[in-house]
Amino acid sequence: MKIQISRLCVLGIMTVLLSVGCEKKNKKSNEVSQKNTLDFTLNDLEGNEYTLSKQKGKVVIIDFWATWCGPCLQSIPIFSSLYDKYKDKGLIILGVGLDKEESLKKFAQQNSISYPILVGDQKIATKYGVRAIPTTCVIDKKGNLAEKHIGLIPGMQQILETEIEALLKK
Repeated sequence: MKIQISRLCVLGIMTVLLSVGCEKKNKKSNEVSQKNTLDFTLNDLEGNEYTLSKQKGKVVIIDFWATWCGPCLQSIPIFSSLYDKYKDKGLIILGVGLDKEESLKKFAQQNSISYPILVGDQKIATKYGVRAIPTTCVIDKKGNLAEKHIGLIPGMQQILETEIEALLKK
C-alpha cells in the first residue's frame, strides 16, 4: 500500500513538472505568434504607409476609434497631448479610424489632430480583438502588446502617461 502511494506521489509530481514545462513552452510560442499577428500595414489619410514592425524601438499607441463615437472623440485631445509631449522621446500614436475614408478626412480637416490617422477596417479590428471603441493598445519597443484599454476610462491620460514613461525607459 505504501509503495502504491509513493508511486502515485511520484507520478503526480512528474505530471505537474511536465505540464509546467509544456506551459512555458506554449507561452513562449504564443508570444512569438503574438508578435507576428500584431503586425499590419495601413495607409494614413495622405496615402503614406505605416507598418507596425517598422516602428520597433518606439513605444506605439494604437487608438481604434470612429467619428460617430462620443467617447472616442473625447479621447482625441488626450492622445494629441500625449503625442505632442512624447513624440520626440520615442512615442508614436496611430489613430486607426474604423470609418469610411471620406468621413475620416472630413473629421481630420475640421479638428486638429496632431498624430497620424490611419484608415482601418474590420480585419485590423479583429486582429486586435476590438469589440468596442475606443480601444487603446500600447505596444512596447519590441513590438509586444503591453497594455490594452477598452473605453474611455477615468484618469486615462495619467494611466497612459505612466505606461508610456515606463516603456520608454526600457
